[in-house]
Amino acid sequence: MPQSSPTRPDRLHPRERGRTPAFTLIELLVVIGILILVAGILLPIVGRANKSAGKTKTTADLAVIGVALEAYKADFGSYPYIDTVSNDPTVRANLGMTVLCKALVAPGNATAGWTSPTYTAPYQPGAVVRSGGNDYVALVETRTLPTGTDWVLFNTIDGYDSPGFKTRTSGAPVRGPYVQVDRLKTNGMAIITSTGPVLYFPASPLKPSITSANGFVTSTGTGKRTSYYNADDNYRAFQRTTDVVTLPPLPLSRIRAMLGDVGDGTGGPPDGQIDAGETAFVTGPYILWAPGDDGKFGPDEPTVLSQVKACDDIISPQP
Repeated sequence: MPQSSPTRPDRLHPRERGRTPAFTLIELLVVIGILILVAGILLPIVGRANKSAGKTKTTADLAVIGVALEAYKADFGSYPYIDTVSNDPTVRANLGMTVLCKALVAPGNATAGWTSPTYTAPYQPGAVVRSGGNDYVALVETRTLPTGTDWVLFNTIDGYDSPGFKTRTSGAPVRGPYVQVDRLKTNGMAIITSTGPVLYFPASPLKPSITSANGFVTSTGTGKRTSYYNADDNYRAFQRTTDVVTLPPLPLSRIRAMLGDVGDGTGGPPDGQIDAGETAFVTGPYILWAPGDDGKFGPDEPTVLSQVKACDDIISPQP
């Protein structure tokens, strides 16, 4: 009986010629599963790498600002100082961010109030709005109009119409800008990092003892600086809309805890001084402070040590 011979390629049906084997459904599901597994492994690594790169850049930006502050001091004999007495008495001082930008960049005008750029809601930190013949600077992201607690009254006039400023002395030369305007980003009257504005806390010239009662960080209002650092210089930046009323207030405790005052030694909240067993994170002539990736300043719960340690704010200069 004659045996049938295998079908020759040239005898295949035209639709079958050139056809390649296809993946089965199971094979496709396996490939998809492998891709999902690889993505699950790589995404956290990429996220950590981006976070580390952002922190490195912000740290470098704060170092540049530190060099600029030294140049400012070389010209004027001291670092930029915050005159809290002349601030609007209806709000806390909150001038640290704006004083830093005015001293190092001076983006204002020679004789007139703020004119450009024009900002609209939602206002970001540093945005300037002129109202009633005065300039107001946004302290946090806000949609409210000026004069509320999200704003601070501030004189943006600096004697010169370009970056840089002139002192009140007749014939004085133009000073600054002390940082390259294309090196650091600004928004109105704030120097901005990739995660948020840079806050500035100058140390008190009185240099009180940080181990005495309220000698390290306290809230002194618009009066005499009785502590080494004054929380009022940037108090609003540490407030949350969800804060409850506590003593001491949560914004003050956030600042204290991040600077090394983590409690009073008896399980209580930060008490404004460096107690036995505590170490001040910084005791230099100033503090530069930028938020972490969450854009918030300080931990939500400053009395929880694990949150304080996990907070990724960038504070300079570091010891």
